[in-house]
Amino acid sequence: GVAVLEACAAGVVPVITDMDALGEIYADSGAVVVPRGESRRWTDNYLETVFKLMENPDEIKARSERVREFAQQYSWQIVAKQWDEMLQRRQGGKKL
Repeated sequence: GVAVLEACAAGVVPVITDMDALGEIYADSGAVVVPRGESRRWTDNYLETVFKLMENPDEIKARSERVREFAQQYSWQIVAKQWDEMLQRRQGGKKL
């Protein structure tokens, strides 16, 4: 998951599978999610998806912007603030 998020932060459109939770987490991010299937068929479908994306620079640009925006919600500043707030609540509002 972290490598996919790093790609998103860099504006690189990830092409991922719906294995584990990746498909759910990145479904609305702009990433391309290829459904799992029988091994050989899945490989062909995955490659076809990558090639179609490569042939469409407008789609790449639009998705690149979406994935970059998606990744911003997981910046260190935002995540650290969320952790700080959560820990303060657990400590009864005391500043850490």
